Amino acid sequence: MRPVRAIRSIGVGPALLGRLAHRESTASPTGLDRLVVSANQRVFERGWSPPWVWSDRRCRRYWTTRTSAAHGNKPSDYASKPTAVVDAMVDLWSPEVSTSASVLEVGCNTGPNLERLRLLGYSQLSGIEINGASLEEMRIRFPNLVRQADIKRGSLEEVLPRLADSYADVVFSMAVLHHVHPASNSIFTDMVRAARRYVCVIEPETITNSYIFARDYRRVFERLGCIMIRTREFQSPNLAAVDEAYVGYVARLFRVPD
Repeated sequence: MRPVRAIRSIGVGPALLGRLAHRESTASPTGLDRLVVSANQRVFERGWSPPWVWSDRRCRRYWTTRTSAAHGNKPSDYASKPTAVVDAMVDLWSPEVSTSASVLEVGCNTGPNLERLRLLGYSQLSGIEINGASLEEMRIRFPNLVRQADIKRGSLEEVLPRLADSYADVVFSMAVLHHVHPASNSIFTDMVRAARRYVCVIEPETITNSYIFARDYRRVFERLGCIMIRTREFQSPNLAAVDEAYVGYVARLFRVPD
């Protein structure tokens, strides 16, 4: 019996289950909290959808409809994000990845990460974004990026399977995969297939709520045959210039299987 069904069978309803599973902190868990995080991760990694989380359709609808007039997750705010975290990502992968590499970002939003890579000398850039308002903001804020990069509009579920094998040298995500619904776990397989050499992720791994899904990304990608080359966790003492919004996030660089 699945864990969720087992708990419900003894009279614990979805609302209480949701409160027990809910976790907003990116701090390293300890004690009972660690057990909760581990349980959440394993449930979502197996593709299970507990009754307290949004449906995959609702998740995609939410991200499709975000505008700068919306409450939370505004494209205009994302366009102005500090980009020191991009420099930290480049530092993580620079022994293996040069500016001549082709780079694909899954979930590029308004494009500040790609724009920073462009300014650092990367010229073969592409991205996938579901939200039309974000792409319009990109055209206004980063016109040079729009002229240079290949930006594909659509959900990751739609676009990634259509990409050719080894589409880009590096496929990366930043604060995107934790929003991938458990029903869409095939996205991770498509990321590995589309990467010629490396996958890099910078994601929180402990948060869970109705539309955020905790996962251990080392386990996720190693199960797909990837080898983790290095990792870094952004905590307050070692953040340096990286924005405080990334406290608790984990950066991981993987070599994809040959």
